[in-house]
Amino acid sequence: MKKLRHIPFLIFPIIFMFLSCSSESNFKKMSPQANISGEAEQLEEKAPDISKAPLDRKIIREGEIRFETNDASKTGELITNVLKKYGGYVSKDNVYDYAERIEHTLEVRVPSEYFDSLLEQVSKSAENLDSKNISARDVTEEYVDIGSRIRSKMELEARYTELLSRATTIEEILNIEREIGVLREEIESIQGRLRYLNDRVSFSTLIITFYEETRSGIGFLPKFSDAVTGGWNNLLWLLIGLTHIWPFVVILGGGVLFAIGMDRKRRNK
Repeated sequence: MKKLRHIPFLIFPIIFMFLSCSSESNFKKMSPQANISGEAEQLEEKAPDISKAPLDRKIIREGEIRFETNDASKTGELITNVLKKYGGYVSKDNVYDYAERIEHTLEVRVPSEYFDSLLEQVSKSAENLDSKNISARDVTEEYVDIGSRIRSKMELEARYTELLSRATTIEEILNIEREIGVLREEIESIQGRLRYLNDRVSFSTLIITFYEETRSGIGFLPKFSDAVTGGWNNLLWLLIGLTHIWPFVVILGGGVLFAIGMDRKRRNK
């Protein structure tokens, strides 16, 4: 009988612990915002450590090359054929016609594995190489970080969607929908950055500037011809300018003639 007297004292702590756990569980169910915030922090901490595992490096390769060629037309055809061969394309094409040369500037995109081959074949067509600059930028860390952020935010969005299906009040529905909208904008922005990196890693960019001299820069006759042409053009522009201000020219001329006539009369007296 003495042992049975202690049973109530043992039951009360057990009941108290059960009620505490039940209350905490109900509190979490009643506070979806706090629960999701905690999950968000845990998801953000899941980003992998790229220093502890071998990764496929993500390298963006870009370059510029400038050279003189004997035949700009043939060089352009060569570049076009090489791009077709390697599955590349021209993203920009500019042509400048100067007094003594024709200059082409092409911005081309080519699969990264063929970047060196393209550069080698283009360089072979150079008569005189003026400059060549090549750069390689490692974006592996940013690439991995973006992938981790997208995954964590999409998991968080799925949890918000699940909470939305269990929401019972208008206030809860509006709050959760607002959080889902913010998450969706962040996900789309991060995905846009990831698409940009994928494009730059997959396709390298090379800016090719080549020019052909169209006439000799020295000699008397070419310069004399340019001077005669320039002088004649300047005279024509002067005549055009005087035509615009002809009333002032007439008035000024009349004033000069009047002054000369008055001066002659004074001398004759």
